[in-house]
Amino acid sequence: MSPNTRLLLLALAAVVALVVLIARFKLHPFVALIAVSLALGITAGMPFATVVKAFQDGVGGVLGFVAIVVALGTMLGKLMAESGGATRIATTLIALFGEKRVHWAIMFVAFIVGIPVFFQVGFVLLVPLVFTIARRTGLSLVKIGIPLVAGLSVVHGMVPPHPAAMLAVQAYHADVGRTIILALIVGLPTAALAGPIFASWIAPRIVLPAENPIAAQFTEGVPRPMPGFGISVFTVLLPVILMVCASAADVALDAASPLRAGLDFVGGPIVALLVALLFSFWSLGYRHHFTADQILKFANDCLGPTATILLVIGAGGGFNRVLLESGVGKAIADVALGSHASPLLLAWIVAALIRVATGSATVAMTTSAGIVAPIAAATPGASPELLVLATGAGSLVLSHVNDAGFWLIKEFFNMTVPQTLKTWTVAETIIGVAGLAFTLLLSLLVSGCSPSGQRDLSAEGWIDVTATLDPAKTPVYQGDAPMQFDFLKDMRKGDNFTLSVYSLGAHSGTHIDAPMHFIAGGAPIDQVALDPLMGAARVIDIPDSVRAIDAAELNRHDWKGVKRVLFRTRSTRRGWMDSAQFHKDFAYIAPDAAQLLADGGVVLVGVDYISAEQFGAPAPRTHQILLGHGIPIVEGLDLRPVQAGDYDLIVLPLKVRGHEGAPARAILRKKTGSSFKVIAFFTGKEDPAHISFLHEAERWFPEKAAQYGFTFDTTTNWRNLNAGFLSHYQVVVFLDTRPEDPAQRAAFQAYMEHGGAWMGFHFAGFALTPSAYPANWTWYHNTFLGTGSYVSNTWRPTSAVLRVEDRTHPATAHLPETFTSSPSEWYRWEKDLRQNPDIEILLSIDSTSFPLGTGPKPHEIWHSGYYPVVWTNKQYKMIYLNMGHNDMDYEHKYDTTNRTLSFTLNNPVQDQLIIDGLLWLGARR
Repeated sequence: MSPNTRLLLLALAAVVALVVLIARFKLHPFVALIAVSLALGITAGMPFATVVKAFQDGVGGVLGFVAIVVALGTMLGKLMAESGGATRIATTLIALFGEKRVHWAIMFVAFIVGIPVFFQVGFVLLVPLVFTIARRTGLSLVKIGIPLVAGLSVVHGMVPPHPAAMLAVQAYHADVGRTIILALIVGLPTAALAGPIFASWIAPRIVLPAENPIAAQFTEGVPRPMPGFGISVFTVLLPVILMVCASAADVALDAASPLRAGLDFVGGPIVALLVALLFSFWSLGYRHHFTADQILKFANDCLGPTATILLVIGAGGGFNRVLLESGVGKAIADVALGSHASPLLLAWIVAALIRVATGSATVAMTTSAGIVAPIAAATPGASPELLVLATGAGSLVLSHVNDAGFWLIKEFFNMTVPQTLKTWTVAETIIGVAGLAFTLLLSLLVSGCSPSGQRDLSAEGWIDVTATLDPAKTPVYQGDAPMQFDFLKDMRKGDNFTLSVYSLGAHSGTHIDAPMHFIAGGAPIDQVALDPLMGAARVIDIPDSVRAIDAAELNRHDWKGVKRVLFRTRSTRRGWMDSAQFHKDFAYIAPDAAQLLADGGVVLVGVDYISAEQFGAPAPRTHQILLGHGIPIVEGLDLRPVQAGDYDLIVLPLKVRGHEGAPARAILRKKTGSSFKVIAFFTGKEDPAHISFLHEAERWFPEKAAQYGFTFDTTTNWRNLNAGFLSHYQVVVFLDTRPEDPAQRAAFQAYMEHGGAWMGFHFAGFALTPSAYPANWTWYHNTFLGTGSYVSNTWRPTSAVLRVEDRTHPATAHLPETFTSSPSEWYRWEKDLRQNPDIEILLSIDSTSFPLGTGPKPHEIWHSGYYPVVWTNKQYKMIYLNMGHNDMDYEHKYDTTNRTLSFTLNNPVQDQLIIDGLLWLGARR
């Protein structure tokens, strides 16, 4: 049984256990989720302490956001109900629609009022209107009640800033404003189908008892004056308005605009709901003569019932984190990626399965979004906003006896279980199916969301990894035919044309071995199908010290589920495919690894030297295993231009009839958006030299992201430095500063300790007491960076000759022994990094740079010493670069604008260092 299969079976067992514990043994969902999460983690092989920590992190990551949103939204909903604002909206719409279409009015009421509150809260707030209208009109509770629950359900699953929908927005890193607009387009027709249309058909078929004790309680009481319709609607829609304004500002305004920053602040979900709540204290509270004590009582009364909801949501987040850290999420992702299923359809299916299993729409959204988000990130053209809608639709289907909402509807409407299944369950399923259908239709219209999502065919992005054929430089396997190229005619010698003749073996340079090479009766090269020669491939970086790629070494890398595997080994680092000398100590594929590859469904294997077999092996077992399974072998690739990661591959041999191999041309193209996502944090409020570098970075990094196929996002909101936000990114970059808030620091440390990657520039390493950035973060400066405090720097910013200390590291593999950097201000540190065994220094200042700096102060000019500039910590996936301080016209010699006099990101060699470092950080591990 493969590891992925085992993990998927464990996940299925966990879901079944949840159903049994909740439905059969009546265990509280909070307790059941904790127990099943811990059991799943332990049986999946996670250490005991890690399981508990993962569950805690998952709970904290979810509740850190949603608890605030739930509390604010619930208080807003309570005040709407107590003030009569909700009733005013309902009665106005009833008057507008008329009693014959009152069920349509109720759907719109639920849609509007349900935005800030959870389903259960919204239902309890609005169900008195249903009872009142039913009594006044004589209509069936089913005809009025089903549109109510349909409107609330759609909002619950699809429409931000509803707290449940915001969970999916956060997980997919979707834009709130765009999600709201698309949710309205999808949600309104979905609610109409499941609400008024379905209710009109099912109501005559459901006969309810004449007496309803609960309805009697809600239809009694003394009426009070109600607020106006306009102020009531404005109050409940205020958070939506603020969020849409923030999204519009992100599109229309420059990133440095103060207005955009202000709108982004007030348009954040938490601040927007807080503003709406504070406004409601006046518009629905004090303005209608409620006292401060009454408003406080409303708040206290409504918060108590949310405790259980929050606990279950938090436990669902913990269950999700255990699923991910145990490897279940990755196993599902591998299977899903291999199936090439649409991420929208996949999100819906996963959410629907979890909904049916657990009965909780919120848990279904939280868990499925966490599973599907990495798959969506690896799929070009997947719209985060539409993924929110698909996940929300899936989370609502087939509500049955394990759903608290099922029993809520049954008891309030005084229905039997079969009647509830025929009404509520069917309505929820209509919402799920119709919501998916409308989302898929919308995906055909929304730019960038079409499943085709393919780039136009062109040479852009393709990288030639073919070894150049040159008798003077191309290695020839010992005993193989020598290579000889001659000119029969040569225009350089006066001939009328040029004509060449080549003599070489079939296995020269980059070539393909067909099964006929070692398999009796095997297919010759002209009969090798195109399918294995074209398609998705993964380049795997094998450490320099490894000669034998055996089963143990292979399983240290992420290869399972991949169809084409190319090994980048010591041969690439040494440039052996460009050296005529034949090297016998090349890295080779051992037979046990070949068997794993064959059994794992791999259709093509590639290596970066002229044989995949160990030199001098007693039998060609590697070739026999691979070729015996019909797997062509590409040998002699020149993988120096690429790093580890996912690519599109085309490798086509000469079509030579009836022979066992032929030279080939091989090209790779980085998969768009498939490798990794980068988030860059910056402040941009201090030194003009740092701000100048930020302006460069905001232009340069997106260009490189498009070229190399990764995603690059930026943010100035350091509050995003939390577990939930970081979970969507494989690499974090600090462009100019560091976090100061203890919670943000703890989140970053946890991110790095759990396998995250980081790149830092220049001032991100600065710490000095006393200063605005004191040395008050021991782990970061002493353990992680290893530097301790800043001591001094050169001045002015000047170029330096940098020496590459380690040219075998992926970040420095393409660098010369020395090169001249872009100008920068160079730092000296408290601690000697050479004495730290965890630090690997990659670049330092070469002695030919001295004297370095121009002063005017003597200590700003360095005359000697050892100064590391770029390094990594072996315990973490990180790289620090002491670059990022441009030279500026501080003295206003040219004008009064603090003109930039030098740039960091315009040096081809230094740029290669940065991009190779980033590709190394983002490579699959």
